[in-house]
Amino acid sequence: NTKALTQTGFPKAALLLVDALKKNRACQKFIRRKMINIEAKIEVNKDLRDRVKCLMDYQLSCRRSFSNFLCQKVDPRVRLISSEKQSAQSAKEQIIRHLQKSILFLQNKCKMSPLLLGPAENPHIEKYKVVLKQFPISLQKHSWSDTEKDRLAKGIKQQYQEMLIKDSMKNGSSSGDFSAVDMAYALTNTGGNFEATHEILRSVLPLVNWDYIAAMYLPGRSGAECESRWLNYDDPLINHNAWTACEEKRLILTVQERGMHNWINIAVALGTQRTPFQCFARYQ
Repeated sequence: NTKALTQTGFPKAALLLVDALKKNRACQKFIRRKMINIEAKIEVNKDLRDRVKCLMDYQLSCRRSFSNFLCQKVDPRVRLISSEKQSAQSAKEQIIRHLQKSILFLQNKCKMSPLLLGPAENPHIEKYKVVLKQFPISLQKHSWSDTEKDRLAKGIKQQYQEMLIKDSMKNGSSSGDFSAVDMAYALTNTGGNFEATHEILRSVLPLVNWDYIAAMYLPGRSGAECESRWLNYDDPLINHNAWTACEEKRLILTVQERGMHNWINIAVALGTQRTPFQCFARYQ
């Protein structure tokens, strides 16, 4: 018995038993982990099996519906294919009948007047022709002549003078740029030809009646045409010089800061007397 004792004081058989129990516990843990993995795989296989079953059922139903669709009793195309062929004599008779019908149709069509084949005449055409004779409309735009440009500038200045006269008549002899005495002196000595700088004319542009100018000074032109011509071309303050590199760089920076939506603000921010259309065209 003393020989069977180990250095730890426990018998050798007890130590072997403890080792066996530890190994058994480790094996149980390993088996338990494997069982858990197997159960998880079983669940996955069940899910896959259900999906496969659903797909198989769907495939079977598709086959049944497709077979019913191609069935001779249901599909009329199969009936036509499987029906008895017409004899050669009946086919010739049908062709002859078709030719006779086409010949009759062509004969009747040749006898008819070509005017009867078109749509009914519009009763308002005569009225439209009369209106065009009385009020001719020209949709073809023609370039502006030097005479028209001078008349446009004259009309704007004349309207500015009329504004001054009306304002002086309302204010009477009150203090201001133009009093009643100054106005009377100007009318008698200068014939109403008031000198107006380009900056003053630009400041009164929002008050200009462009339709009135077109009717009085430029027959054949509309108010919109007069306004567009002056604001984009004929205004003396517009900068028509070539674009400089510094100006182009500033334009790009301004567009990056303010966006490409309001070109009027971009032209004002540029500060080089460019029009919004000039800025837009140059940026493009």
